[in-house]
Amino acid sequence: NSMTVVPTQPQSQELTEALIRVRLSKALKDVFRVMLRRQVDLCDQSAQGESALVPTSGTGEALPTHVLGTVGYVGKLNGAFNLYVTEEFATALTRQLLRANEHYTKRTAETAITDAIGEITNMASGVFKNSLAANGFTCRLTTPKVFRCRLGTMEPTFTANRYVYHFNSAESRVVVELLFRA
Repeated sequence: NSMTVVPTQPQSQELTEALIRVRLSKALKDVFRVMLRRQVDLCDQSAQGESALVPTSGTGEALPTHVLGTVGYVGKLNGAFNLYVTEEFATALTRQLLRANEHYTKRTAETAITDAIGEITNMASGVFKNSLAANGFTCRLTTPKVFRCRLGTMEPTFTANRYVYHFNSAESRVVVELLFRA
């Protein structure tokens, strides 16, 4: 009298913008709530496609420097998860994550910001990846990388479907750009 257990396979479905939006929103909300004790809310300004990149000033003035955390996806999903925050907001998130005060040296602050944004990006992209795996979109994550950049200056080196989502966290903006190989 033996019983055979058959593992259930993830239910496969199409990777739609609606599925991406719901899963990304939940992932970012969960990570910000648990890691940073902060609320984030998806804005109406989120979009899909080439023209939907990140906000620009529109006045020709210099855009503020942003900190970009990026993680790659390899597997049934191939692409990248890019999280952009201003340098000022990255500093605030780092202090909150580390429960630190304002007494950093510039070198210590830059290292701490790089580590904190890398960890936030890694956690958010991992929670998002795991939620999509339930729909058959399995993949592995690459090691997070962190850069300083001006928004709108980075372009993918491969043909990609691009999805850009804007989130508000109190007075600050978080932009997530998802690139999936076409």
